Amino acid sequence: MTLTDIEKILGIWHHRPIDAVKALVDKIPSLKAKTYNGKLYKESHLSWEEVEAISHQMKLNELQIMLLKEHYEDKPDPDIYEIPGTHKFLKEYKTNPDIKCCNTCKFLIGMTGSHKMPQPYCKVYEKYLASFDAKVYEDWCSSYLKANLPKPRQWYKENAPINLNMYGETGTINGIDNSKMMNTERSIKGVVVRVNQVGFDD
Repeated sequence: MTLTDIEKILGIWHHRPIDAVKALVDKIPSLKAKTYNGKLYKESHLSWEEVEAISHQMKLNELQIMLLKEHYEDKPDPDIYEIPGTHKFLKEYKTNPDIKCCNTCKFLIGMTGSHKMPQPYCKVYEKYLASFDAKVYEDWCSSYLKANLPKPRQWYKENAPINLNMYGETGTINGIDNSKMMNTERSIKGVVVRVNQVGFDD
C-alpha cells in the first residue's frame, strides 16, 4: 500500500498522509529509511504497521482504518533508485547467499566513467556489463569466482542519492563511514576530517 493508495481508498486530500509521514518520520525508523531529503517517495510501499501509525496520526476513525485493512496488500518496494531486479535479488539472497551471478563475482567492480553512480564493470572482459547486455543479478560466465563481501551489493540509477554506498547504506561519504570523519583532531595521521565550514588558518 502506498500513500497514493491511502488517498484514493479514503478519498482524502493528498497532503493529509504526507503531513502524517512528516510527523512520524523521526519516530519510526522504517519510514525514515524510505525518505530522502525529508520526503517519502510517493510510490514507496508501506507495511501495515506504518499504515496504522499514519492512520492514527491522521486521526482516522475505526471504519476508515477497517477500510484500509480490507484493501491492504503487502508488496515489495519497487526499484526506485536501484537498477531493475535489485529488490528481487536482495530477497533471494536472504535465503541463498551463494547465488551465482555477476553481482556475487570477484571480478565485478563499480566504475563511474561518464556516470554519476558506479555501474557494474567486469575486470575480465574490461567492459561495462550493459555494453554486452549482461544482467548483473542473473548472468555469469566461466571465469566466475565468488567474492567475499559482508553483504549483498546493490546498483543504482543515475537519480539515486549520492550518499548511498554499495550496500544501500546512507551513513557514508564516498564510502567512508561518517563516524570516522567527525573527529575534530586534525593532527591524527590517516584520519579524514569532515568540516561543515571551509576557512583558512592564520
